[in-house]
Amino acid sequence: MAEGVCGERKSMRCGPRLPRHLTFHARTNASPLTDRGRNQWFHLRRRRHSLSRFLTLAFAFCIDETHADTVIQRMASFISSLHVSPTPFSSPARIECRSAFATFDNTDAIPRESHSTTCPPGHSPSPTTGFSPAFKMIPQRFDLGMLDPSFTVFFCCDFQEKFAPAILHFKEILDVSKRLVEASKMLGIPLIATEQYPKGLGKTVTELDVSSGNALGVVEKTEFSMCVEPVLAQLKQACGGSAKSIVLFGIEAHVCVEQTAIDLKSLGYDVHVVADATSSRSQEDRMLAFQRLQQIGCFITTHENVLFKLIRSKDHPKFKEVQKLIIERVPSTGLVPASKM
Repeated sequence: MAEGVCGERKSMRCGPRLPRHLTFHARTNASPLTDRGRNQWFHLRRRRHSLSRFLTLAFAFCIDETHADTVIQRMASFISSLHVSPTPFSSPARIECRSAFATFDNTDAIPRESHSTTCPPGHSPSPTTGFSPAFKMIPQRFDLGMLDPSFTVFFCCDFQEKFAPAILHFKEILDVSKRLVEASKMLGIPLIATEQYPKGLGKTVTELDVSSGNALGVVEKTEFSMCVEPVLAQLKQACGGSAKSIVLFGIEAHVCVEQTAIDLKSLGYDVHVVADATSSRSQEDRMLAFQRLQQIGCFITTHENVLFKLIRSKDHPKFKEVQKLIIERVPSTGLVPASKM
């Protein structure tokens, strides 16, 4: 550490740090890197040039510790062949760095079909089935709205009989919800459904089959939020305990759905509210609820957007089945005024 011009302490870091999951562990005297790989890495750190960010980005793709040596050695030989300005922030250096990263090929150094549980923070392994190599090279960013069937749970909130005559566009949002329930069965996505005070509001409408396939059962509740103890227990078990994203839809947008989303966000989940499968008794309450949900960090989306994010490619083995679900256009659910359609 050194004193800066204004008395601030500035870091003397020179290049990227070794990712945490590949660092040397003093207690166990073990490291996934060999001596050669570790020495290569620290040699690269000592070279204070503009490719330090490139090193960090390239290494983010290393999802298997057993191939860390190969990646480091290939980067070392690749970077040593470049002639860039030592000035870290010069424009020519940035351009050459960007070009180098675009042409860097480490596909044979990283096994795309095997996924380690020690991915860098913020990244997660992509499903291998039906995805092209380009998709497998891009880290999954759930915080940016991506969805992965392996880490997604569907929440169906209070689609009950007594709500049918009172809820705006009930028939239309029910049709959309049926598509989501069917998609959960096709893609093997866990589904959790709730009923709000069924003695007074009735059971889940018969059109929604929330008791078969990957459905985890229907939970009765009196609290407005779906996040009651039985639901949270099911959520912890879903996706092998690694659920990250919740696709939420149901009734009513400004009451049960909104309070469920707040609780889920508080627990650290990414929440996708399916607007064309969610409604209230009044359009004002519905639309204002969507605004508030967006303000707290929820993704306000549609069922087609959700389904295409889950399959990501026409090469997905379930693409044809999902396509059949959405081939028929759903009547307007009132999200856009008829005068603007």
